[in-house]
Amino acid sequence: MQIDTKSYLYTKLAQHLAGEIKQGAFPKGKLPTEQVLKETHQVSIVTVRKALALLEREGLVERRHGSGTFIYGWKKPKTGSRFKKTNLVDYIPCAGSEYLPGSFFNFLMQAVQTETSKQDYNCVISPPDLYRAPTPVIKKRVDGVLVAGNFYPHDTAQDIPDYWQGVPDSVHKDNDHYLHQLVCSGLPVVAVANYSKHPDVHSVRADFDKAFAQVLQQLKELGHRHVLYTGGDEQWPEFANRVHAFQRQCKALCMQASLATYPSHGDYDHDLAVAKICHALQVEDRPSALIVGTGTFKKVTEAMEKLQLTIPSDLSVLMVSEAPIGADWGQAWRQYAGIEDDIASIELPAPHFAELAVQRLMALIDGHSFSEEQRVIKIPLRIQLSNSIAAPG
Repeated sequence: MQIDTKSYLYTKLAQHLAGEIKQGAFPKGKLPTEQVLKETHQVSIVTVRKALALLEREGLVERRHGSGTFIYGWKKPKTGSRFKKTNLVDYIPCAGSEYLPGSFFNFLMQAVQTETSKQDYNCVISPPDLYRAPTPVIKKRVDGVLVAGNFYPHDTAQDIPDYWQGVPDSVHKDNDHYLHQLVCSGLPVVAVANYSKHPDVHSVRADFDKAFAQVLQQLKELGHRHVLYTGGDEQWPEFANRVHAFQRQCKALCMQASLATYPSHGDYDHDLAVAKICHALQVEDRPSALIVGTGTFKKVTEAMEKLQLTIPSDLSVLMVSEAPIGADWGQAWRQYAGIEDDIASIELPAPHFAELAVQRLMALIDGHSFSEEQRVIKIPLRIQLSNSIAAPG
């Protein structure tokens, strides 16, 4: 395909998509939605539409009103007689918050069911078990497995795979041991928001490095030099990923990074984090910006009221939220945390996670292979900056 190589963004995007089409990156014959392309490639919706229009003029795609953009002339490959599809996917909820309305994993589970139905598939939901894979997986009554969250049993798993022998972190071991059981079934496995190091598991994860880089750069331009971040136990992979990304980006921008993390033995010990934050906000060299979860911020305000202390009026606050702050179903979170509608936030876009996870699982089911570098898909987060982020006083 001959595409103009001028420095227009839409031509570069069109060229990139043309390359992906030729490499078989869209095994179902359908390109991602315009919104997904916009967020994935960090361009405007106008740029995406111009790129798709160019591809259509070149005869590579056809755009169907109300249905999406499809590879021109694509036909579904025939399935070999030795492998009869069930058109079922086993969804394994490991996070434990799937049935909590407003949580990321609750919205993710709903979004995955929507995305699989678009592929003429249905979801079977199987609770995780430490000692064995779910029956539909063992008996291959499903075509693939989608794991949501990290697996955390109450006791220590035995018979750890050889590549984890000698690693002291039992949290990582138990998670990988469980995924290893799923992989041994011979079915493709895709994990969402799971930080496994298993070499045969495909992973869809949040790109916190990019998110923190953008947010911290904005804070620095406003004059902030000291930022406080609160999060969970660093032994837990999803929390450690955020903490380490925050520290890396602060170091890269020569900003002072303070942490108010807390151990989580069974239930999260928010009180320790609250105490650390309250103390940090009262010292002379206090941070001028705070990055915090919605629930923790509510507890901080309550604790400071009891101590007859006030949150500095010039403190810039940014929420890391599993529920979109601006969405209707996120209203409960705003009320719970006492957050203004225009609060700045870093949000995890569950529909985007679901779409890319299901796309990858469908590709694996159809027999497509991916390089080691392609096994991990990093999702850009949705960042909403507002007037709650201001120059330090």
